[in-house]
This record gives sequence, C-alpha cells and structure tokens, in this order.
Amino acid sequence: MMSMNTLLLIKAKELKARRLQSAQHVFAAHSEGIDYTSAHLSPVKLSANAG
Repeated sequence: MMSMNTLLLIKAKELKARRLQSAQHVFAAHSEGIDYTSAHLSPVKLSANAG
C-alpha cells in the first residue's frame, strides 16, 4: 500500500508539470535570440556577412 495519499500525488504531479513548463519556457526564450542558421545552409547570409 502507498504511504502518499491521492492529494499529495496530484500535487506532486502538478508541481513536476509546472517546473517542466517553466524550464521549457526559459529554454525557448533563451534560444529565440540566437541565430543557429549555418552559412553553409544559407548562402544569402554568407554573402551578407562577407561585405
């Protein structure tokens, strides 16, 4: 038999989901400002940076 009751299990699951969502939001916000496009995949960027 489990020692945790249903309410505690629900609260723990909610907290885990909230933390995951928060972490994903922070990661997405951080990644948004970085340009990962490779010049090899984008010749336009390569020529724009050369000038």
